[in-house]
Amino acid sequence: YLPQERFEAVPKLRATSALIDPSLDIGSNFLTEAEGDAARLNAVWHTAWSHDTRAIVRARQDWIDLSATSVLGARSSARAEAEVTLQRRFRRGYFGELTAGGSQEGDFIYGARVGRFPNDRVGWAVAGSGNGRATESLPLQVLNGREDRLDVEVGGKINPRMNFTLGAWWHQVRVDGQDLGSGY
Repeated sequence: YLPQERFEAVPKLRATSALIDPSLDIGSNFLTEAEGDAARLNAVWHTAWSHDTRAIVRARQDWIDLSATSVLGARSSARAEAEVTLQRRFRRGYFGELTAGGSQEGDFIYGARVGRFPNDRVGWAVAGSGNGRATESLPLQVLNGREDRLDVEVGGKINPRMNFTLGAWWHQVRVDGQDLGSGY
C-alpha cells in the first residue's frame, strides 16, 4: 500500500472499530454566556454486537449556575439523566432502536429511531423522542424544561474524501406540564 493509503486507513479503522467493538466515550462541555455558566459530563457505552443487537447506555450530569442578571435571578442546579437504547440491525443496513430512561426528578425519557446505516451509500434515520431535556437556554434547563422531538437525518458520501449530512427537527417544549411553544 502507498503511504497515503495507509495514512487514510487509520482514522477509518478507528471509526469502524467503534461501530463493531465495545466502546466507552466520555466527554465534557462548558458554556459561558451572559445568563450564567453550565458544565456537562457525558458518558456513552456501546456494547459489542451479539446476534445483530447491542445496547447503548448513556449518562449525563449537568451543573448550571445562573447569574443575577438572568431572567430568573441567581440560581444553581445540578441534574442527572440516564438512558438505555437497544439497537437492532437488519439486512441491507437497516436498523431500529428503542430508548428508555429517566432523570433524577423522576421524568421518564423515551424514544424510537429507524433508518439505514450509511455504509458506502446514503443513510437516513427518522426518530421520535419524548420528555427529553430541553437545552435552548440555561434558565430553561434550570427549570427542568422538557421536550418532545421529531428528527429526520440523511447523510452519505459525495466522493471518497467528502461526506454530507442534512437534518431537520421539530420540537414541543414545556415546563411543569405547561406548553411553552414549538420550534423547528
